[in-house]
Amino acid sequence: MEIEFLRVFNSFMLVIGPLWIIGPLMRKGLHHWILLLAIFFLLAATHYYVYVSRFNDESALLRAFAISGVAMIAGLIWAVFVSRHEARQKQSPATPGQQ
Repeated sequence: MEIEFLRVFNSFMLVIGPLWIIGPLMRKGLHHWILLLAIFFLLAATHYYVYVSRFNDESALLRAFAISGVAMIAGLIWAVFVSRHEARQKQSPATPGQQ
């Protein structure tokens, strides 16, 4: 039961985490680096706990860090995309019909 809950949690965090948690924290700069590091290790720990039942210890650890790293990179990409989009919105005219 615990493993199934963690699998669902991990899947949820891989989809929602970069968009709602990691990306917004990265947009605020490196002021929250300790929180981002804690999120990375939390994701890695939960992934490791799920994968250790299916793979050996070294493989589970490698997979856990790799997938957590992918989630962090996705959050970074999302943060850059949103920042650029907001910068373009500020440069565009105030009303859509005005050119």
